[in-house]
Amino acid sequence: MSVKASIEKREKSLAELVVVIVLFALLMAIFISYFMKQKDQITYTGFNRLANNFVSKVNAVHGQWYMDNKPSIVKLSLIGSLDKEFIPVNKKGWLDVKDDQLACQKIWQLALDTPMEFLKSPVSAVEIKKTRQKVSRICRYSISSTTYFEYNTLTGQITN
Repeated sequence: MSVKASIEKREKSLAELVVVIVLFALLMAIFISYFMKQKDQITYTGFNRLANNFVSKVNAVHGQWYMDNKPSIVKLSLIGSLDKEFIPVNKKGWLDVKDDQLACQKIWQLALDTPMEFLKSPVSAVEIKKTRQKVSRICRYSISSTTYFEYNTLTGQITN
């Protein structure tokens, strides 16, 4: 092989490498752009799934409350274990804790048994009190001003 042919072959393989790198960078840019556009939807969907888990636990506690003849503390059996979980409920049978400054955080812990964070972002818990209603607690759990759910301890209702 001549020196000229060897140089042309190297230039051709270098050009092919540059084309591959440019195409790869372009595909990565498109992927990152698409992901950033969908990030809010992904976050909303994931947090909505967390709210559904919260609903499931609240309803399971309420159902067990009925089956146990309406006690003030519901005993739930943990799956795959002989241990029982003791959940405090109010007079209507909904998951609740005694009045206290961290009531909404404690309700979260009882319902989900996870730290108050979602996708490495903190979840804020705010107790909302409404006047002219029966005594109840409404807890709002949020990760942003537009992504949240509320739990009403009087009715067991969870709204987004």
